[in-house]
Amino acid sequence: MSSAAAAIVEGEVAVSNLAELRGRLAPWFARVEPFGQVEKYVVALMSDLPRKNGWTVAEHLGDATPDRTRRFAHHAVWDHDAAMAAIRGFVAEHLGGAPLVVAALDLRAGEA
Repeated sequence: MSSAAAAIVEGEVAVSNLAELRGRLAPWFARVEPFGQVEKYVVALMSDLPRKNGWTVAEHLGDATPDRTRRFAHHAVWDHDAAMAAIRGFVAEHLGGAPLVVAALDLRAGEA
């Protein structure tokens, strides 16, 4: 398989996995708007941005400022613990066979 074909396959797997993760997280958000920002935020975190801070992520998302992500992180109504459990389960299912260290960001603790 060529490297281009491998990249396409990996991209399709990533999109499929992101869609599955989206489905698992959706029930834990009270409103559509914050959930839409979460989707964009996750994609930005998975991107190849050299620095991921509020402003670079906002630029990547097409937002004028980091305010939307900050509002989500600090004020949106969502079940934080249930969402984290869904992410943990997702990671365990998809990466369970390999030795792995997973770091999670707690958006409640600081700025997005």
